[in-house]
Amino acid sequence: MLTQLVRRVCLLLLVIVLGGCSAQFGYRFADTYVEWQLAKYVDLSGSLEDNVDRSIDELHQWHAQTQLPRYRDLLVELIEGIDTDTLTVKQVVGLSEQAYGFWTTIRNQLEPYALTYLPQLTPEQRQQLLENLRERLQEEREDYQERDPEDAKKERLDKLFDRAKEWLGPLQKEQRTLLRRWLEQRGSSREQWLAYQQRWLELFAATLNNPEAADYAEQMSLLITQPEQLRSDELNRMVAANTLLTQQLSVDIYSTLTNGQKQHLRNKLEGYRKTLDSLIENFATSPQ
Repeated sequence: MLTQLVRRVCLLLLVIVLGGCSAQFGYRFADTYVEWQLAKYVDLSGSLEDNVDRSIDELHQWHAQTQLPRYRDLLVELIEGIDTDTLTVKQVVGLSEQAYGFWTTIRNQLEPYALTYLPQLTPEQRQQLLENLRERLQEEREDYQERDPEDAKKERLDKLFDRAKEWLGPLQKEQRTLLRRWLEQRGSSREQWLAYQQRWLELFAATLNNPEAADYAEQMSLLITQPEQLRSDELNRMVAANTLLTQQLSVDIYSTLTNGQKQHLRNKLEGYRKTLDSLIENFATSPQ
């Protein structure tokens, strides 16, 4: 899915801004990474390639100047919550909604660029883009079908423990129990997600291949900015239920933290905040 490419880029941006000097270096070249990712899906050339490259540079600068401060503000709020020991379910819900808002903001910012450049693709480029999107979706489907459920479950649990230890330090028995229970209670929505991606791709292909249609811009805009409308009712219910479970897990885990774990978490967040401060200052004073 095209939206998956955007999501991967968004996740990359969040990861590389949160990891010290190497992350700062990586973020400064995020525009080049996006160009590499785009090249995996469609070959551009001539003036179209030049224009797309310039637009990616514009988006990179926009993200650094408008979005990085939002990430920093969220980290500051988290740090203050830890310092005052006042994190509540309501606050966790608000912070998670803010984080989702980061993704939707980037998606909306990309929409006018997509409406500008997608109609300029040649029939051959449109076909190449669709073939690559279909191939990527088929790979995901085959990976899901071929994996042993028990092996996949164990792998998810191991990764969950590893991520928790990265943020909190060594885990307590009660914390491992909470994480294991959360994973068991989450509804498995992979099949529903694959079906949703398939529906999106079918509509995207139909729209992309008919750029002269009167409703082309409207339909393409909806596919980019409001793809959730294509989710099934079952998937929406599962997403909502899993979101609530995750929010409650955050509060439950926090209530079990030792003083050492709280300090570990705070130090981690503070390091990320300093990284963001450095990047914000850099992009504010020097054009990229």
